[in-house]
Amino acid sequence: MSAISPSDLPSVLRSASVRLTLHDAGGGRAIRWDDVGALDWSDFALVLGAGGATGLSFEAGCLLALAVDHRIRIGSARLLVGTSAGSIAATLIALGFEAADLAAVVRDLREHVDPALATMAVQFTDDLPRMPGLVHLLRRPTIGSTMTGVGMVLQRRFTAALANALRQGEFDLRPQLGFLDSVDWPQPDDRLRICATGTTTGRRRVFSGGSGVSLKDAVSASCAVPGVMHPVVIDDMAYLDGGLVSPTNADVLGQFTGGLIVVISPMSGRRSSSTIGRVSSAHAQRRLSSEVKHLRARRPVLVVEPNDALSAMVVGRAFSTEQTGTILTAAFLGGSGSLDAPMRPRRVRQGSNGRRLG
Repeated sequence: MSAISPSDLPSVLRSASVRLTLHDAGGGRAIRWDDVGALDWSDFALVLGAGGATGLSFEAGCLLALAVDHRIRIGSARLLVGTSAGSIAATLIALGFEAADLAAVVRDLREHVDPALATMAVQFTDDLPRMPGLVHLLRRPTIGSTMTGVGMVLQRRFTAALANALRQGEFDLRPQLGFLDSVDWPQPDDRLRICATGTTTGRRRVFSGGSGVSLKDAVSASCAVPGVMHPVVIDDMAYLDGGLVSPTNADVLGQFTGGLIVVISPMSGRRSSSTIGRVSSAHAQRRLSSEVKHLRARRPVLVVEPNDALSAMVVGRAFSTEQTGTILTAAFLGGSGSLDAPMRPRRVRQGSNGRRLG
């Protein structure tokens, strides 16, 4: 098959790409997309970070590129960690969705979803709130809330203090997660791990099949963006977006005994058109750097992020659905390197179940 000519694509796609960094005991180094196929995918874990509608589209495009170019079955990941929008993607993968199915759902092309999975009727709508400006996210302080916040800061509970300072959101995401109403946690119990943040403690809680919490409640809590969405009450504790602690939460895999850890991190791109996007990006970069240092001494870690041009679309307008199709396409084409090079013969990979992939 001939290569796609860059001149045939809109300029936004020609400049968009992904950044690939492989971290191990020797440090981190940039790698090319062709190098990804040479990594050992026989036993891997997958971390899918926060990022709203735009981040979910970025993740879907990157995963589709892995499947098409390197014949990686994302469903063969031994462990899955999901945060916020990434919790939705991780949940669908754990329930049997492969990369093409996930991309079809994100683009609302349900006729292209595997018929065995189509009965779940997974569908997302454009009914998402606008992300308010940073100032409008803050609640009007009262004496009580100020004293509570100061106390949290003195106790070095900074994440809890931040949650305390933000308005309580009004948007309810749960109706869009109706496909999880009667769905149990996939087996084994600890394969899928969903991260949320306790509002009063500021601490991360990792939900899994053994938590005694419904899958829908766990995903709803992980996606509850502060200042925009309702907190989700579980076991008498209110929970918000797991991205408050970390947009990736890759360190949840600290005890992973397998091989490669793959982290797809939409929010750690270096460019954003909004103030809240720049703040979120700085937070994501700092947390991801710390997590990678924690992991790389024992396991190689592949980090996938948007480059500057793609980051400008992904970060900062996380709730906008206007460019989700462009983002998915840009992540797929920019990741696969198919813009400038002829298609190469596909390597055959094996999943953790030993099946030939391709």
